[in-house]
Amino acid sequence: MSKRSVPPAVAAGRTPTDPREGRAPFVGEGRVFVPHGLRQAPVLDLMCSHFVLTLAARQGPRFNVRRDLNTLLSLAGRHLVWPLTVLSRLREFLERRCKDNELWSGHDKLPTPAFMERYGVWRGPYEEGTLFFYLDEYAKESPKDLLSVLAVTGEWLSHALKKQSTLVEKNIDALAGLLQLNRAERALLLYGTLARYQRDLRSILVEFKVNNAPEAYAAIADVAGVKASEVGEALRAGSRLERIGMVENLISEHNITDLADLMKVSEKLPPVLMREYRTQSELMAVFTRPAARSALSPKDFDYVGEDVRLLCGLLREAVARKEPGVNVLMYGPPGTGKTELARVVAQSAGLELFEVEYADRDGNALSGRDRYRSLQIAQVFLKGTAHSALLFDEVEDVFPPISSEAAQIMARAEHVAASHTGSVSGKAWVNQILETNAVPTIWVTNRIEEIDPAFRRRFAYHLELKSPPPGAREQLVRKTLEGAPVSDALVARLTERKGLTPAQIRTAVRFAELAASPVKPAARRSAKARAAQAPMLDDLIERQLKNADLALGRKPDLVQRPSVTQYSLDMLNVESRYELPRVVAALKARGHGCLCFHGAPGTGKTALAEHLAQQLERPLMIRRASDLVSKFVGETEQQMA
Repeated sequence: MSKRSVPPAVAAGRTPTDPREGRAPFVGEGRVFVPHGLRQAPVLDLMCSHFVLTLAARQGPRFNVRRDLNTLLSLAGRHLVWPLTVLSRLREFLERRCKDNELWSGHDKLPTPAFMERYGVWRGPYEEGTLFFYLDEYAKESPKDLLSVLAVTGEWLSHALKKQSTLVEKNIDALAGLLQLNRAERALLLYGTLARYQRDLRSILVEFKVNNAPEAYAAIADVAGVKASEVGEALRAGSRLERIGMVENLISEHNITDLADLMKVSEKLPPVLMREYRTQSELMAVFTRPAARSALSPKDFDYVGEDVRLLCGLLREAVARKEPGVNVLMYGPPGTGKTELARVVAQSAGLELFEVEYADRDGNALSGRDRYRSLQIAQVFLKGTAHSALLFDEVEDVFPPISSEAAQIMARAEHVAASHTGSVSGKAWVNQILETNAVPTIWVTNRIEEIDPAFRRRFAYHLELKSPPPGAREQLVRKTLEGAPVSDALVARLTERKGLTPAQIRTAVRFAELAASPVKPAARRSAKARAAQAPMLDDLIERQLKNADLALGRKPDLVQRPSVTQYSLDMLNVESRYELPRVVAALKARGHGCLCFHGAPGTGKTALAEHLAQQLERPLMIRRASDLVSKFVGETEQQMA
């Protein structure tokens, strides 16, 4: 359907009105009767009827009114507009045909409005008390009259719909502006949405048979007022509409047999288009949203300070130069601060960070395929904006094994430009996306081993985040707990938990403050009362974290043994080539080393290891032989690794 200038959108329940409705308004040169039922018809229903009637009219001799009438009436029967001359001849036919039928007694004496109110209301093709029961017989006698009814109805609907704009059309126009869609792509989204909305429409489109794909493209293009080649381009495998997830399950050209084969709008798009959005930003938030700002700063990540400076410069220059294909991969175990660091880097580079959605508006989790498509849409949305970057978290489900659903979507690109460049594998297509994305993107994953090396090689920079050293962890914990009346002892205990994230701490603090004093808000309590509350908050925070660990199946971290005395190297009796302070200094300088402590039990070997870990600000993992040695073949090596 060609684009038209429309007034502000109205709800789908609005109906077009005509000041002459029910009084035989004119359409063209012939007087017509418009049933009052059209006043209650939703605009989307009228659009469905208009679409299929226009298709039928454009079919010309190929549309067999005697064969296809009942199928067409199942959708458009309630919306028919009748030329009075045709209605007069139909009533003469009914007078002969229903002469002895009690249901039709006295119908010939009724004026047209009363006759149509009693006999012209659509109740299905098999209701004997309506004129539709006899239309197939009348079509055999006067097929041109039925074609005239269909043509006049299509003309009247076209005139009425010019005055209306539905929420669907408004949202398609908004999407088209954001995604730079052409008229053919807009029309396909509209027709596909109508087919999803009205099942009868899809059933009717199955009856519009075609000999080949170009014929199908031409039929849709004729209605939409665009070129057939544009329709074909929009529906080819790997097209822009498919890449951004607007259409799915496209059929190969040689398998297209009817017009229903072209109605491939994604089942998740119509609910999006049928909602009201106040601004374009609100519509864009369905696919991507501004990421929450971080309370941390680059100083909180001093242990990777050089990487932070490099990444800030990389993103800043990529945006300034509009450099395509800039992607950063952050990986490491959960709880190491990858997402927080991504936000800090974007903020420090002066960029607004947007996040690819992981759930729909109803809170349902999106699959890897849907998140991947949201990424593609977000790239197009943000392409024209200045100072923007994207965050794509938990991306391992977007790069799954080849047998999975998302990989099959990616592999559809094998058909892209096959006539020009030969076969292109799905892997090559994804690599191309990683090299040409317009908006710098930070990809975050907990399991880098699940991403194919062929994909990993395409990233501009890789950053592995391990558990922060004790000093950095303490700084992160203190900043996250800032403003909460907790003890230093709690800070120390939380610092020892390596996998604890700032988000988990904030959740625990919020729970503790609500549970500790449900009556009086924290902001209205005195400083003395807040200080006295610290022990209770400590207990509640640790209780919440402990219960969360149990629910998530996490094992508690190995806690370092508490030291009740000050450690002194002077108290040790050590036999070594080098003095211990020199050993510590060498380890600090080199960053790695291998030491072997041996001696009688109780001579302080483990305590010395703890002291070295503290001096180096490195976490200490204590494993005993009983933790590592196994009677099963290979298990000892596995546990040591």
